[in-house]
Amino acid sequence: MRTFLTVLAMAAVTSSALAQGTVNFNNNVAFATPADRLVGCSCDCAPGYAPCPGPLLVGTDYVAQLYYGTQGTPEASLTPVTNAPARFRVATTASPGTWSGGTRALEGILPGQTATLEVRVWDGSIFPTFEAARTGGGMSGYSARFDYTVPPDGSPSAAYFMENFRGFVAFYENDPPPPAGTVNFNNHVSFCTPADRLVRDGLGMPLVETNFVAQLYYGPTPDDLRSITDAPAEFRPPTTTAPGTWSGGTRLLPGYYSGDTAWLQVRVWDYAQFPTYEDAVAGGGVHAQSCPFTYTIPGSGAAPSEFFMENFPGIPGPLDCSAGWFSWGTSDDPPSGNRFLVLAHVSAVVWRATNLNQPSWQLMNYPATLRIPMTNEAMFFKVERVPPPQP
Repeated sequence: MRTFLTVLAMAAVTSSALAQGTVNFNNNVAFATPADRLVGCSCDCAPGYAPCPGPLLVGTDYVAQLYYGTQGTPEASLTPVTNAPARFRVATTASPGTWSGGTRALEGILPGQTATLEVRVWDGSIFPTFEAARTGGGMSGYSARFDYTVPPDGSPSAAYFMENFRGFVAFYENDPPPPAGTVNFNNHVSFCTPADRLVRDGLGMPLVETNFVAQLYYGPTPDDLRSITDAPAEFRPPTTTAPGTWSGGTRLLPGYYSGDTAWLQVRVWDYAQFPTYEDAVAGGGVHAQSCPFTYTIPGSGAAPSEFFMENFPGIPGPLDCSAGWFSWGTSDDPPSGNRFLVLAHVSAVVWRATNLNQPSWQLMNYPATLRIPMTNEAMFFKVERVPPPQP
């Protein structure tokens, strides 16, 4: 009887060990989807170190290690697997930019569960760990974090590939690429996908005039957004060839790192009247906001286009979110209970707006501001351009 129980105990231990999640830690296998999964090398090398071996990393001095955690683990909390780091291939290899890895156990991650992985590389001939290389200013680099779901036992070998892994560039710490947690805050760049990303005023014209500014807000959800600390970006003057765009630049997103996804929103107001967007809202000034949209932080060495706000929908953008121009206020004329929608226009053109449910409009002196009486039921209006009167 004791022998039988011992056998059962050994079988349980063996079964538990076999259920441990594993992954094929290689980047030169027959992946199912085409993508760049090679590791590059920045050739802006630091004094005192050996020259970079080329645009793709080669040489057995360089090593790659797999870091992991449960799905969604922050970058700072990822831990390395217990295996020794994998070495990159010799300089004469036909597969530059790849390492010689193998199967790696993901302790605590069981079949069917999803882990967050990251690949980190450094010069193993100088530094024993990735962290030491970063501190010491040696060559190092890391991928964007990516998800990996452990296949069930008995799955085909291809199911264990790191399909979501993407390549990156190793660099010397004193000459890094754009830091993690940044975004190119511009809507006048060569986006990868065609879309209307212009900011249009309340009358549908691309916004101009430097008194209008755009500010970036970010956060974990569409309902929890905060302003970045940089000054807002001015829109371009009326003489611009790119109306509807602002002059921005790189913006830091504190608390967000490579692989994280943040919600962003662009908010616009008249800076000559109010110092902040919140002041414009509280003071009844003309202001606008975009639909919230997502942005995933690229990994180190990513192409400049990956830092673009590809999902920015422009303003006013789609009709399925509370975006567009706002400036609501009460008035004694029209009667109590109605509201004004105030639209600003920055040219000398005369405009007319007609509420479809309550035909009435009021045009004030230039710079033209339209005040359209809006009842609670009348949420749609028509805007028409009227030629200026002839002298």
